[in-house]
Amino acid sequence: MARKIFSRIGLRRDFNFSDLSDPKEALNNLLDTLIDDVDSTFISEDLDAIRNVFAEGLTNGGYQNVIGSAVETTDNNGINQAIIPRITYQNRLDKFEVISGDPRLNGGNGLTANYFNEDQVQNTTEVFTGISTGGAIPSDNFWEEGNFEYTGKVHPQTVNAAGGVKWEGFFIPTQTGTYEFQLNSSFNYTSDFEAEGYTSGIGTYTEYARVGLAHTVTATTSGTDTVTIPVASIVNVGYGMSVSGSGIREGTTIEGLDGSEINRTTGAITLANSNGDPIITANSNISVTFFRDPGTPVSNRFNTHVLEKYRRYRIRFRIFVPPGVSGFSIEKTANFDFTPPEGVSRDLRYHHLYSLDYDFSDDAKGSFNRFLDTSVLFGGGSIGGTTQPGYVKVKSSRKIDIKYVPKTSLAAITRRSFNASWSTGTKVIGLTDTTDIEIGNYIFGTGLTGNVHTPVRVVSVAINKFIVIDQNTTGSGSNQTLTVINHRGFVKRVTASASSGTLTMTNGDTAGLTGKMIAIWNGSTQYTGITTSGNNTQVTLDPSQGFGTRSVYFYHSRGLVDESLKTFCVPTETRCVVVTANATTGDTSLTVQSTAGIGNGWSVQGFAFNSGTTVNGAPSGNTINLSQAITKDIAAGANFTATNSGGNRQLCCPPTDTSPPFNATEEGLNTTASEPNLKLDDGNIKFDEFTAIIDTNKITTYSASDKSNNRLKFEVGNGTTYDILCV
Repeated sequence: MARKIFSRIGLRRDFNFSDLSDPKEALNNLLDTLIDDVDSTFISEDLDAIRNVFAEGLTNGGYQNVIGSAVETTDNNGINQAIIPRITYQNRLDKFEVISGDPRLNGGNGLTANYFNEDQVQNTTEVFTGISTGGAIPSDNFWEEGNFEYTGKVHPQTVNAAGGVKWEGFFIPTQTGTYEFQLNSSFNYTSDFEAEGYTSGIGTYTEYARVGLAHTVTATTSGTDTVTIPVASIVNVGYGMSVSGSGIREGTTIEGLDGSEINRTTGAITLANSNGDPIITANSNISVTFFRDPGTPVSNRFNTHVLEKYRRYRIRFRIFVPPGVSGFSIEKTANFDFTPPEGVSRDLRYHHLYSLDYDFSDDAKGSFNRFLDTSVLFGGGSIGGTTQPGYVKVKSSRKIDIKYVPKTSLAAITRRSFNASWSTGTKVIGLTDTTDIEIGNYIFGTGLTGNVHTPVRVVSVAINKFIVIDQNTTGSGSNQTLTVINHRGFVKRVTASASSGTLTMTNGDTAGLTGKMIAIWNGSTQYTGITTSGNNTQVTLDPSQGFGTRSVYFYHSRGLVDESLKTFCVPTETRCVVVTANATTGDTSLTVQSTAGIGNGWSVQGFAFNSGTTVNGAPSGNTINLSQAITKDIAAGANFTATNSGGNRQLCCPPTDTSPPFNATEEGLNTTASEPNLKLDDGNIKFDEFTAIIDTNKITTYSASDKSNNRLKFEVGNGTTYDILCV
């Protein structure tokens, strides 16, 4: 039987074109048939982008790394068992994203990169202008370690090897402090960082670098190695540039070893020359030129203002081939590094940087990020206030233990005073000694805010370096005195004077003040309480005092302030009245601390009053007459409610005397005359000490044959229960 064998030379993969004298040409012929367009070709070089790309599976060592990593649970017998169905690594990554969100914790996606053709590069402030004849180039955010090296075009779609890149986006620090950024590039370049105090609108950036091929400036040379130029020109020079001018040795350069050779504050630059002293002859007001050849790398570094951790700041870098220079004939590199506070220089990696379109919304945040945003951190916060709007109420299944000691004097609330200087729009105040200053403290001082009585708050402390406050300063200060006060319980500060127990404010008002708050000033009596009457500028002091014009601070008298009844207990309608002298059952008048704001016919409410009891006539001095006699004794210091609201307002004035249905005495609680006997229907009563005084006539002698089934059980502190025999 005859057979016919067909052979197609050059197409078998197992031969790898080794049977041909020119395997590349054979591949080109094969690839070219994949495209029908007569004007297009498909050749071997088109595969360069995917050469050496291959799939890689787990090796034996890789599998060993995940041994024992299955998620387990512990049963009732204390035995660990793998959860069924298995939780995969993908499950756990999905859960991590829910917790950390997007943006992830400490993880950005790189700056937004916009590319420009040669005809868009201009010698202007904005660098890149106009519309290119080469068409628009798509943006991306490719940024890995901040090290870029271009062998040809800056972008494959650019017209030629010139042009440039603008990277812009956000930098988010993970520490509070000053950061240093370094850029080394053979391109012309600019470096910009968000201006201190920037909020919105124009003036986004402060320019720290604008380095080109040459910059000429009027300068002064001194000593053997120093040239001083205008501070504004510092942005135009970089480490590695050459320097020329009258009296300057040929071959002189700026060689930076530690970054101290260029002083941005004074304009002084230290020069270097391997052939001798850089300055041959010192001169004043001479023309000095800083220059380099195209493609020569030059570095520039700058320090930011103090940055707050986890806050985002705008950042921008631009690199470009200068107009008139061929991009093919020069080296094209750009390397970005940064140094965090108290750290070492490192690559500026993408996870520190965020693109312009990054989603920072609450919807993109994970549960952990949202928890941090709404947490009351060390130093306190405001529950239900404007600083932490996520808090509405405090709810607990156990007691809330608020350890709060009311303030007693101006010295007790003052943490310290110091002199400082600062600029307008800053959040940082330099301080070489931060002793006694803690996060949360309030600071008062002229120039910090628009009103001398509106404080700023400490949000971060860099020990013996600076403090960070919660808002930008509205003005500048030069050696101004600042006062730091304790924030715990603080309400507000005003300027006021007092006469005969009435405090009158000349700068400030009574907004936010309520009865039983404490007033503190220089010379105040300890625990001076206030009573409000609805007057916008006056409160009553107890005990009564007088003083000249000075600053007065108001603090809460209690650690836990419940404002849930604020709209229910309006001061002009409801007053909490304190009794200053003991009153006994049957009295129809009471001596009180203050009758301010109380009128005839007001309802009097509390444990000692019959329903419907009202104020009988206008109060006279500190005496209130009642329409009905009181039904129980009232001890001095107890309080009751007076209101004209027409409803029950006893919730507004919780009783300070908790003795009812007993009478309070200095020795303890007594039963009342109308109810002399204590009767327990059910439940338990706990006593620290129990003493019973019994008339001997009430004592009955029992014989051995007498029996009683009535017992009163007492459990003492050691847990032993005793029975008291009852008739």
